[in-house]
Amino acid sequence: MTDSLFFDTDCISAFLWVNEQSLLHLLDPGKVAIPKPVYDEISYPTTPHLKQRIDYMMNNGQIILVAINVDSEAYALCQNLTTSILNQVIDTINDFGNNYNCRK
Repeated sequence: MTDSLFFDTDCISAFLWVNEQSLLHLLDPGKVAIPKPVYDEISYPTTPHLKQRIDYMMNNGQIILVAINVDSEAYALCQNLTTSILNQVIDTINDFGNNYNCRK
């Protein structure tokens, strides 16, 4: 069983931008979590409304803020997942460019 459901910036922002963040709480109440770096990113001064929505959810116990230590298994897993996905995207773009003579 999963202890927490972690969301990255892109994923949680999609809900925040359309003001449907309440759907996250319905997934598994009390288990929705965002890492501290995600919170920091959402806290940029250019998007205060997103930070307000996250703060509201945190203050009402709908999401929790967590730290992920760089020497932890969770950090290694996250790095592995995001790096492998990024590499797949880069490979796909390169393949597309090679197949359609997009290179100069």
